[in-house]
Amino acid sequence: MRTRRPAELLGVALLMAGCRAPAPVAARAGEIVVTRPYAFAPLIGDEGSAYFSLRNEGKTADTLVSVRAGSGTAMLHGSQTTNGVARMVMIQALPLPAHGSVSLEIGHTHLMLTGLNPVPHPGDTLQLTLTFARGGTASVAVPVYKYGEGPSQ
Repeated sequence: MRTRRPAELLGVALLMAGCRAPAPVAARAGEIVVTRPYAFAPLIGDEGSAYFSLRNEGKTADTLVSVRAGSGTAMLHGSQTTNGVARMVMIQALPLPAHGSVSLEIGHTHLMLTGLNPVPHPGDTLQLTLTFARGGTASVAVPVYKYGEGPSQ
């Protein structure tokens, strides 16, 4: 009978617990790491949405202050519920605490893209430029998917 080493047992335990390896780094701005970028091709016209995760590996809070999307407009949106009715609201800046993370996700905070020219199609890549108050800028290559078929679906 083969005995297992402690490292093997730890690996099996982590797999059974549902732990995954960290997402690959798509871009970095100072201590800010960008992972899991993806966008949906517009269903109609020149408007789409994009998503990504941010992780602050630094000891100081930072803030995402702007996003550029080539020739289009990029706006951070969140949702706000008033009297039981949810609606999108524009967010001027996205705080990122020290040693914290923030994810843009479907149905929650997301990046609204308008005026995209050329209009991206599934299989294309969008270039986003994220600007942080302390960390500087990060250029992020964002793969474009058909709506509903992104990597988190």
